[in-house]
Amino acid sequence: MKKSYFVEGMSCSSCSSAVEKAVGKLKEVNNVSVNLITKEMVVESSSEIDSKIIKVVKKAGYSINDISIDKKDNKKVLLIISIIISAILMIISMVEFKGFLDKMKYPYINISIQIVLALTLIIINNRYYVSGYKKLFKLRPNMDSLIAIGSSVSFIYSLYEYIIILMNLNNMNIIHKYTMNLYFDSSAMILTFVSIGKFLESVSLSKTKHELTNLIGLLPQEALVYNGVDFVKVNANTINKDDLILVKKGMIIPTDGYIIEGKALVDEANITGESIP
Repeated sequence: MKKSYFVEGMSCSSCSSAVEKAVGKLKEVNNVSVNLITKEMVVESSSEIDSKIIKVVKKAGYSINDISIDKKDNKKVLLIISIIISAILMIISMVEFKGFLDKMKYPYINISIQIVLALTLIIINNRYYVSGYKKLFKLRPNMDSLIAIGSSVSFIYSLYEYIIILMNLNNMNIIHKYTMNLYFDSSAMILTFVSIGKFLESVSLSKTKHELTNLIGLLPQEALVYNGVDFVKVNANTINKDDLILVKKGMIIPTDGYIIEGKALVDEANITGESIP
C-alpha cells in the first residue's frame, strides 16, 4: 500500500535523507521517498504501519501528519498573535516611557513585562526549541538548532543582567549600564521573524504545488493509436516507441514524436508562456 505524509521541520537535504533512512529501516517499508520542497513523504509498505512511521519520524526530530490534515489555520492564528506580542515587546523595550514604565526609575516593572512577553512568544513558538535541541542532541543540528541556541543564550544572559539590576536598584549607574544590555526582545522576536519567513515559504510552496497539480492535470489520459487497421483509443500511458498516433483538432499531443503527415497550429502556452499558438 502507498500513503503520503506531510513532514515538517526539514530545512536541508540532510534532513530529508535522515527521514528517508529512519523510515526505510522499518521492515514493512518497501520504498520511501521524501520531497524536501513540498515536505511530502510517500511510503510504500506491505501493511498498515502508520503508528510506526509516525514514531520513527518524531524520534528523528520531525513532526508528521497525514497529508489530508491541514494545520495552516491554527499556525496562522499563532503567527498573528506572535506578531502582535512582538510589536508590543519592541515598543516597551525601545521606547523611553515616563511614569511606571520608566526603565531608569522602575526597571523591575518595565523589564518584568518584557520577560513575560518574551516567555509568551517562546511558549507559542516552542517548536523551534523542541526540534532544534532534539536534533542537536542527536548530533544532527539544523537551522532550528541555531535559532534555539541563539534565543536561549540571549534570554539567559538578559536574565542574568536583570538579576544584577535587582540587586542594585539604588545604583543608577549600574541600572543604566545593564538596562542597555538586555536582549529579551531579540531572544523572542527572532522566533516571530523566522515564523513569518516560514509562513511566506509555505504560501509560495502551496502556490507551486497548485500550479504543478494543474500542469499534471493537462496531461492527456487517452490517445488515438494505429493498431494496423484503424486508430483506436488507448490509455496514454500505454503508448510505445514507434506507435503511430493521430492527433485531431483540439486534442492535446500525448507524447513527444515526429510529425509524419499533416499541419497544425499548436498552443504551447503551458510550456513556453506564449499565449499565441
